[in-house]
Amino acid sequence: MSTSKLPSLPAVPDTDPSRAVLDSFRIAIAKRLSETLPLTIEQAYAGVDYGKKGEDFTVAVPRFRLPGKIDEIAAKVKEGFQADDFIESIVLDKSFLHFRVNTKNMIREVLNQVDFLTHSSPTGKPEYGSNELGKGKKLVIEYSSPNIAKSFHVGHLRSTIIGAFLANLYKASGWEVISMNYLGDWGTQFGLIATGFEKYGSQEELEKDPIKHLFDVYVKVNKEAESNPEVKLEAANWFKRMEDGDEEALKNWRVWRELSVKKYEEEYDRLNVKFDVYTGESKVSRESMDNAQKRLEEMGLISDSQGAKIINLEKYKLGTPIIRKKDGTSIYLTRDIGAAIERYEEYKFDKMIYVVSSQQDLHLAQFFKILELMGYPWAKSLLHINYGLVLGMSTRKGTVVFLDQIIKEAGLVMHEQMQKNEDKYSAIEDPEKTSLEIGITGIKIQDMAAKRINNYTFSWDRMKSFEGDTGPYLQYAHVRLASIGRKNPHLLPLPPSSQIATDTLAEYPHAREIAFLLGTYPDVVKVALKTHEPSGVVTFAFRLAHAISSAWDTVVVKGEEDLEKARAKMYLYECAREVLAASMRLLSIRPLERIISRAMDAVAFADYIECALGLKIHTTPWTNTLCILMHPFASYVLRTYYKATGWNEDNLYANLTRSSSALLDFTVPHGLHFSVSKSPNALFRTTYAMTALPSLQGSVGYIFTSCDLNVRSSGNVRFKEMIEHFKVYDHPRRPEGKPEEWLAGEKVSTRDYLLYGRYFLPSGRLDALYSTRLTPTIQASIAAISDPPGGALPEMRGRKADLSNIMVNVQHDVGKWCTEYTWSAEDEMWGIRFLHNFGRLGVPSDIPEDVAARRRMKRVDEEDAVEGGLKGRLSVGAELYFSAKEKSAGVSTGIRFTTLPDATPPSFQVPPSDDTQPQPSTPRSLPQPPTTITALFNPMLGHMSGAYTARVSRDLALSSRFDFNVYSFESEWAMGVEWWLRRPAPTIDNGQEDTQLQQSQPDQSPAEEIRGVIKARASTNNDVSLMWEGRLRNMLVSLGVVSDLGSRSKPIKALGLEVAFFSSE
Repeated sequence: MSTSKLPSLPAVPDTDPSRAVLDSFRIAIAKRLSETLPLTIEQAYAGVDYGKKGEDFTVAVPRFRLPGKIDEIAAKVKEGFQADDFIESIVLDKSFLHFRVNTKNMIREVLNQVDFLTHSSPTGKPEYGSNELGKGKKLVIEYSSPNIAKSFHVGHLRSTIIGAFLANLYKASGWEVISMNYLGDWGTQFGLIATGFEKYGSQEELEKDPIKHLFDVYVKVNKEAESNPEVKLEAANWFKRMEDGDEEALKNWRVWRELSVKKYEEEYDRLNVKFDVYTGESKVSRESMDNAQKRLEEMGLISDSQGAKIINLEKYKLGTPIIRKKDGTSIYLTRDIGAAIERYEEYKFDKMIYVVSSQQDLHLAQFFKILELMGYPWAKSLLHINYGLVLGMSTRKGTVVFLDQIIKEAGLVMHEQMQKNEDKYSAIEDPEKTSLEIGITGIKIQDMAAKRINNYTFSWDRMKSFEGDTGPYLQYAHVRLASIGRKNPHLLPLPPSSQIATDTLAEYPHAREIAFLLGTYPDVVKVALKTHEPSGVVTFAFRLAHAISSAWDTVVVKGEEDLEKARAKMYLYECAREVLAASMRLLSIRPLERIISRAMDAVAFADYIECALGLKIHTTPWTNTLCILMHPFASYVLRTYYKATGWNEDNLYANLTRSSSALLDFTVPHGLHFSVSKSPNALFRTTYAMTALPSLQGSVGYIFTSCDLNVRSSGNVRFKEMIEHFKVYDHPRRPEGKPEEWLAGEKVSTRDYLLYGRYFLPSGRLDALYSTRLTPTIQASIAAISDPPGGALPEMRGRKADLSNIMVNVQHDVGKWCTEYTWSAEDEMWGIRFLHNFGRLGVPSDIPEDVAARRRMKRVDEEDAVEGGLKGRLSVGAELYFSAKEKSAGVSTGIRFTTLPDATPPSFQVPPSDDTQPQPSTPRSLPQPPTTITALFNPMLGHMSGAYTARVSRDLALSSRFDFNVYSFESEWAMGVEWWLRRPAPTIDNGQEDTQLQQSQPDQSPAEEIRGVIKARASTNNDVSLMWEGRLRNMLVSLGVVSDLGSRSKPIKALGLEVAFFSSE
């Protein structure tokens, strides 16, 4: 076992410091009591309880019933006390003594024990929290036990959840456990099914879903039997033949049972429940039942009642149960008696537990009493674990609930909840699997949170909530703990526990609280074994999750300059994660290690969200502080505003990877979306959006600008202005100011600005953006979110009640340089980004032609092509940020090479509309394709990314990106394609109409019209995305699908359609 540095102590029965180190501290307290009071150490130990209100241990002195005054007795314990390796202080509080244990020793011993029993246990499996109280004993536990021909109702689900917990609990306590599913696979109902299957059965439907199909047959034949007594008679005869062993009657039944068991095994596996034995009423031999009846008759316990066999248990207040029908067939009680006898003969168990609802209290009491009267000594070891009813649990449509329906509904409800935030949903590695696991966790926690005997009302809303003590919150807590190691890979692997300075944790009260809670877990397991209550384990898990959440702001790992402290903190959180995971596994819950995809997690847990400009960014750790969700029409208006005011949005470090992102990170619509937008005048726009699938949501937005933007309608808008696509970057230019305007001898303010707002229903979230031009080279913006509780991103839960935030951004662009300054209120985040462009600037549009010609003269600089190389421009940038609240900082760097627009060869250009216009000269060598190459590096997170994007023909662009983490060695290679589709424009004879057509589509030749674009993406993570965007009549349409080639069960991860219409009239 683990090596403790604490002094030796006397042994106390029923304690095991090698598995529960807090036993040592309790023994030390008991030793102090026994040395100062007339008590044995065993008597004293029994009086040492866990304290309340921040106390470690408390002793209620009156419980010892010692002669004398209580305060004088208590004073003897404290008198002459000196702090030692175990006890730090003693406080006398009236009749109570409060003991505080030695902080440094407690933290060290608890963490080392958790680490040792998790990673170095004799069995090689995590053992922290386990004990050997049941060593050498055997338990048979029967639970779930649904009826094959009837619906799997919520009572069976409760039995399954509680039974799985008890099986895990007894295993953790050293028992040998045989988990048994005693199926209702026998009885008169099978006579009805056999009768009805000939009329209503379908072999195809049976193989597809045997449980549901047999239930459907049962319902139909049962309805027929209500009006036709012959059906009941035929069913009874059929079951009699089955009991008599008629092979013809048993043939179909065997097939039905085998198919049903196979289906149940699949469903139980999704619930993380496994049975050692699938048995049933049919497996109880006729011989066992006959021998039991014979023994009861010999003992004079059976009497006849109208041909049936009964047992009078009235003197035990248990009624007169029937054990044999008048036709000689068995009933449930008869089969239970025979099964119990057979199980003892086979397993020689020390205890057998039946997990059955409280509605069956009488039946189980009759059953146990009969076995006791039959003289079986092991009858005393039978135990009925009962539970209350679940109220209100059906599908949301109120239909009959089968197990597969419950599981699917749990996943669907959680899936819909996650889809409410499209940005985060698109970042989830496997949305269906993740939502199913979180949904099942929600059901289990809601079931086990209260005392099992209590009835409770099930709530789908509570099941899916990340707030409060819910299953999703518990999963989130574990995921966040698991992410610490991935975010601090330089600390892993940790050195041996003997080399970790756990003493440094003593200065943090929250660290002490976590460590002490971890130390109590073995006792939580022991108490649960006594009470058979899962609620105690659930309560512990939430207490630990809350303690961890409280520690995030004070016990900070990321950014800790002292390496010894950083390792100690990491050690604390790693141990906390192991214990939280152990408690979840005990509750039959699979702890999730991550929710966000691996490639994204390599940069940051909450990165890769859309920023206030509506553009995806790969290099901005501070963007997790604010996320303005802009409608596509609003993003189009924003880009038009920047173009109209002369602001170059490409000359930003945030948009360094814009070309590759357009091909590799395009957003595929999820579900069904509709939007309508209108521009009632040149300065004001409104937009209305609705999501019909997977859930009904909507939003209302507005945009107001200071200048006329000439926003087009969806029928004639330039297609490439609406879609993020590969583009050739223009020469960076110094932004130009607007001409001065004077009115009546006074200068008129001409400062441009934009106002944007959007209100979401039904969440109540409100987004707002204000952008204004302060000077020709300086632009400022203020973005804000007001998000009520329940609307926040799931990953941000626990930090605040909501995600309301304000962010200020100032951009200074002089062409050669562009600098951004950002401040965020929520994280107290300060950041700076800069981008520098090498080479000459672009020529302003309003200078004389001769001056422009002179400025365009070639110079020998970095823009000239090297022999055999590309001709282009180099840009470098970086970002620095610091969070005062999180006490963390970060840095990233990037470089971009892009070919110049005047290097684009004729084959890549749209043909001019006038054949008489001069054509660009042919290059001396093979023309270079428009190309962008980027490289990014985040040294603190170890993330490297390189991307190559090129337009290989006029309508085809390709991109490839490789992401790699130097600490975790995780990598991803992604490839993307963008293919523009064109069609010949109709021939128009009227010259005026031809001119109008050219004016409405200025980016296209009259011979060809862009009718859409196809984008495709594939990566080494087996993800494939395909999307078509085009124009149908006067509407813009996006249709896309996301597929997981690695999943056989569900290869289609998402499918969506988005339709947009907007008018400028």
